[in-house]
Amino acid sequence: LKDLGSLAGSSLVKKLRSSFLETGVATVPNILNPASLGEAVKDCLKADGQTTKDCYVTDDDHNAYLLPPSPDHPSCHIRNKMMRTKVASIAGDELPPSGALLSVYESPALRCLVQNVVFGDESTPIHLSADPLGRCSVNVFKEGWKHSYHFDESEFSTTLMLQKPEAGGVFEYTPRLRKSQDEYAFDVVEDVINNEDTDYSNLQKCNTVNALEFEPGTLSIFAGRYSLHRVSNVQGARDRLVAVFTFARKERF
Repeated sequence: LKDLGSLAGSSLVKKLRSSFLETGVATVPNILNPASLGEAVKDCLKADGQTTKDCYVTDDDHNAYLLPPSPDHPSCHIRNKMMRTKVASIAGDELPPSGALLSVYESPALRCLVQNVVFGDESTPIHLSADPLGRCSVNVFKEGWKHSYHFDESEFSTTLMLQKPEAGGVFEYTPRLRKSQDEYAFDVVEDVINNEDTDYSNLQKCNTVNALEFEPGTLSIFAGRYSLHRVSNVQGARDRLVAVFTFARKERF
């Protein structure tokens, strides 16, 4: 990653860019070595080295489009179907300023990689976010928590898997279903959501849905505005920890 202009670096970027365009997601496994990954997980823990830091919990209902209910559709329509999400976030100001996570986030090599994968070259620059809370945060899923199906509001997301739960917590996603937020893809969205079964895994029922191979140390660049996705129900006492790196198209935004 430190030399994306090399033959190997260019080949990697080309492969990731192709995956991003074709499937909506590009992943880089083992972007952190085991020692650095351990330090990144430690950034999320209290002084006892075992307990996840205190975090802000969101427990809310939403539809797949993250929009207010539409009076133009009946309450039973997929446009207005409400689903529950429960997830917490460790804000950026709770992470150590000189810790591993912020070091990764602030790395020019990471920013260059994301820029090339999402936009294809360096003519569309991206910048570190100026938001001290959201620039680099950590999503926390505890036992029984999940993030129901939705489209993202942001153009793309960049995340780093830090710690998997004992079971569940699978990132499930569809291929790109739309080209803009003005498209709803009602039929496909309804098919995906209605095929959700009781153990929170519909992969065997709906061929549209894929499961992301998201092992600890894997970086994901995802076009969530265009692909429907969710995190399935987390099982077990070990928290699911995923770092979220936020970039902006404008400086100091």
